[in-house]
Amino acid sequence: MRKNTLAIFCIFLLISVALGTVFLWYEYSRNGEFCFSSDDSFIFATYAKNFVSGNLFQFNVGELSWGTTSTLWTFFTISTFIIGILATKYMGLVFLAILGFLVFIILFRSPVGFFTAILAGITIIISGLSLFNALSGMDTVFFALFFLLSLYLYIHHRDSPIFYLLIFLSVCLLYTSDAADELDGVDLGGRRI
Repeated sequence: MRKNTLAIFCIFLLISVALGTVFLWYEYSRNGEFCFSSDDSFIFATYAKNFVSGNLFQFNVGELSWGTTSTLWTFFTISTFIIGILATKYMGLVFLAILGFLVFIILFRSPVGFFTAILAGITIIISGLSLFNALSGMDTVFFALFFLLSLYLYIHHRDSPIFYLLIFLSVCLLYTSDAADELDGVDLGGRRI
């Protein structure tokens, strides 16, 4: 089963990257460049650009910033921003493939069966909205992946050692959704300031 699981993940990854490349080609043919599609993506990109330039977690260089609303996503963006905007977009596609694969795994272990599980996972990947979110540079797919991973761990690994739960929770603490920043700023740990 392990070889089949790897093959299925590779199929999910191939579909995600192939469709994403078509979207990217269309974006480039229309705009003449690769760009982010929303202001939130621009915010993450600005933090990444300034971080790489040595201005840690500053939106406007030299001014006090409240910080980013998704620290872990910002670190992922920083790591790919060094390479370029395309790396950030393809990272989103990899997370989308993992999300579709996780949907498959969760459903495969349920009574719905293999083909329904495959169809559900692929549907997540080929959805235009999912592809847009994966390529946008925003943390939407990342958030959905964390949510599903939490659900998966709850369903299938509740009796696992506390050590793994603590590691997972510590990583989750580095993440806070944009909903936390409605009225006031949040610091890098997601706490209201």
